[in-house]
Amino acid sequence: ELVLNNAINITKSERGFVVLKSENGNLEYMLCLDAEGKTLPEELFKLSTTVVNDVYETGQSKFIESALNGSSDPSESIINLKLQTIMCAPLMTKNEKFGVIYVDSQILNKIDNKEVVEMFEILASQAGIVINNAMMHQRQVTANFKLKKAYQELEIARQEAEKLEKLKNHFLSQMSHEIRTPFNIILGSTQLLKSNNFPLESAEIDEIFRMLEQGSNRIIRTLDEIMEMSKIISGNYEIHQEKINLETEVLKPIISNYEVIARGKGLYFIYEKSAEINEVLCDKFMIYQIIQELIDNAVKFTLKGTIRVKQFVNKEGK
Repeated sequence: ELVLNNAINITKSERGFVVLKSENGNLEYMLCLDAEGKTLPEELFKLSTTVVNDVYETGQSKFIESALNGSSDPSESIINLKLQTIMCAPLMTKNEKFGVIYVDSQILNKIDNKEVVEMFEILASQAGIVINNAMMHQRQVTANFKLKKAYQELEIARQEAEKLEKLKNHFLSQMSHEIRTPFNIILGSTQLLKSNNFPLESAEIDEIFRMLEQGSNRIIRTLDEIMEMSKIISGNYEIHQEKINLETEVLKPIISNYEVIARGKGLYFIYEKSAEINEVLCDKFMIYQIIQELIDNAVKFTLKGTIRVKQFVNKEGK
């Protein structure tokens, strides 16, 4: 804008514009001003590209007096003028052409001073260097921004990869624990049966079979959970809400498993119930996973004292 204003003032022109080469190699109108420095509307940007293209291709300035429009189409001229005085110079460096600067006047021979023409060409040559530097700086800023954004995306991807690695390790550790524990129960119960120290109708036999059934069910449930977890990881898991008995279907099976582990660590495990409401609407698999994870962490990270699981109704009646 500063360059174009000076070009208009030096040549005492009525208007002028700057054309720059775009990234795809085409010439694009960038700015159009009048003698007062006001931006002209886009429809006045439409002019014959013959002079502009010739100056751009040859790298040689043109000073044309009494330029005829030669067409009744307004799009053929910057404004619908029949007669113009035109001055156009290339914007370039030693190594690159990247646009032109153009001024014109409706008054014939208004631009008639050879010194003015030389000043216009000098201005264009200096402007070419300055505008080229500005464009290079803009490209560098854009490249730096893209590079910074790429680094940020790479860092996010790295953090996500680390998080997934931790989740994978935790998952494998959890699955190992979930499978090993019931197998130990089954193997231990089998050893007791082999010892033949119990009458067939004894309570101990009943307890052993209960433990075998419990351990087997736990393995089956763990395998089901692995399948459900794979659906979650692949993004194919669908929330399935159903009415369940929270105590019998979720709390008691989890608590019965962890009571044994808690006793083995010398911890007290207490289940308290102060609510008669047992039926809840939920996704059973998700609720089971959440409560089991909480109790597992409680048992794992409590070194002494009591683990207390309490079922109650809150202020909202839930």
